[in-house]
Amino acid sequence: MYGDPTTGRMDPLLSTADGKSIVDQEDGERPAHQERWQLGLSEVPQCALRLDIMSSLGSTQDLLDGVLNRIRRLRGAIKAIHGSKEFSQLIEVSLAAANYLNSKPMGPGRYQTPKYGLRLEGISSYSDLRGNDRTSSLLSKVVNVFGKYMGDPKVVTFHRGLLVKLTDALTIKPEQLDADMEALEAALDKIKNSLEAVEPYRGDGGMAIDNYHKEIKLFLSMCSMDEAKEGYKAMLDEFEAAGKFYCFDPFIFSYDDTPMQSFFRATAKVFKLWDEAVQSLERAEHMAALKAKRAADRDKKLALQAKRDADSKGDTFQNMDKKMQNTPCRRRVDPDLSFNDEMAASMAAQRKRLGLADQRAV
Repeated sequence: MYGDPTTGRMDPLLSTADGKSIVDQEDGERPAHQERWQLGLSEVPQCALRLDIMSSLGSTQDLLDGVLNRIRRLRGAIKAIHGSKEFSQLIEVSLAAANYLNSKPMGPGRYQTPKYGLRLEGISSYSDLRGNDRTSSLLSKVVNVFGKYMGDPKVVTFHRGLLVKLTDALTIKPEQLDADMEALEAALDKIKNSLEAVEPYRGDGGMAIDNYHKEIKLFLSMCSMDEAKEGYKAMLDEFEAAGKFYCFDPFIFSYDDTPMQSFFRATAKVFKLWDEAVQSLERAEHMAALKAKRAADRDKKLALQAKRDADSKGDTFQNMDKKMQNTPCRRRVDPDLSFNDEMAASMAAQRKRLGLADQRAV
C-alpha cells in the first residue's frame, strides 16, 4: 500500500488531507499551496531539464567572463611588449654591442659578418660578462649607452610597467584556458540544444505562459562563444607577430610551457636582469652623490672653522684694547696706543730701565 497510513493519504501530490483525490474533491476543498505548486510543476514537460539548464546559466556566464578576462590580459601583455618603442631600441643597442664585441679580425682582411637579429636569451647572458674592474658588467654598460642613446637617463626604467603586465600574464595557465574554452562551448551547445528538446508548456487550460524559450534565446544572444573565439584567434595572431619581431619561434615545442608562456618567461627574465643593472647603477650614483656631498660639507666646515679661528685672534686683542681703555685704575703710557704698541713700549721702557737696551744695542 502506498501513501501515509496514519492520514489515509494515498499520494500527497494527488490527494487532499482527507485522502480524497484532487479530481474528486468538492468545491470547498483545496490542497495546500505547496502541493498545488508541486502538482503544477509535475505537469511541466522536461521539468528536470529545464531546471538543470536554468541553474547553469549563471555559472556559464561567469565562465565566459573569466575566459574573456584572461584573453584580454594576455593580449594586453603581448601588445605592450610588441608596441614598446623602448624595448625595440633596447634590442638595437644590445645587438650593436654584440656586433662590436664580435668585430675582431679573424685573419688578414677577414672580419666576422655582423648579425641582424638577437635572441632574448642572448641579452640574459650580458650580465655574466664582467669588465676589468670586476664590478661592472656588459649589461650595465648597455644601460648607460641606452640612456644616452634615448636622450633621457630616466627612460631606462621603462621596463617596470611592462614587467607588471608580464607577471600578471604568467599567472594565467594556458592549459586551463583551453579547458575552460572547451567547457564553455559544451555548456552553450547544451543550452542551445535544449530549445529543441524542451516542449512548450500548454497546461492549465492555456492560462499559463511558458517563458523558457524566450529567456534561453535572450541569454544566448548576450552570451555567445563567437567573442571568445575571435579574441582567442586574435591573441594567437598577435603573439606570432610579436614572436617573429623579437626573433622568438612562436611554434617552439616544450613539455613544460606553451610557446606563449616561454616567450613571457624569456622576456621577464631580461627585464629582471635589466632591473638589477639599473638598480646597481642607481646605487652607484647615489653613493657618488653622497661622497660629493660629504666632501663639500667637510670643506665648508673647515673653511668656517678657519674663519672662526682668524676672527677669534683678532677679537682677542681688540677686546683687550677696549677693556684697558675702559679700566680707570690702570695708568696707560698713551691712551691712543693699541694693546700691541703699548706692550712693545712697556717692554722697551723696562729694558731701558734695567740697562738691557744698551746690551741689545751692543
